[in-house]
Amino acid sequence: MYSDEEKKVIIEKWLREEGFQVSEAPDSGSTFNFSVDAGGIRLHVIQNPDQQDKILIISGVDIPLEIENKLSSMSLERKRAFLWSLRFGLLQLRVSSSPVALPLKLKVVNAAYYDGLNKNLFMERLLDVHRAIVCINWNIERALGEPGPVPDLSYIG
Repeated sequence: MYSDEEKKVIIEKWLREEGFQVSEAPDSGSTFNFSVDAGGIRLHVIQNPDQQDKILIISGVDIPLEIENKLSSMSLERKRAFLWSLRFGLLQLRVSSSPVALPLKLKVVNAAYYDGLNKNLFMERLLDVHRAIVCINWNIERALGEPGPVPDLSYIG
């Protein structure tokens, strides 16, 4: 089994090899916490000291009040359709998320376990989280009838 430092070095190496911008995020509650810029979407890759057999890949979306108000003002039928579309979209992406409800503040999580971890598996898990954030954005755009990206979404993680 790898030491904590070896795990950290391997994960950072894989991220950089794939062209991601990587920095260490201050986090006293983790063994390591990498902040990763994935094409404008912020992800975090975290090793929790209480769960040494896995790493977590986390991201989320914080919806601006203006967009939240637009979503809340939709008819009940449109709100339900939007939320169910988003729930099933996230389910198909093999990620876990915070409850999908209005007001919308979503965190998306995926895990990779060290006993079977290789670069391919790690990148699949990371890209599943990235795709989940894109799924959230596109569902919001469709619900609001936006022709392009919703402005001012901030990514949390």
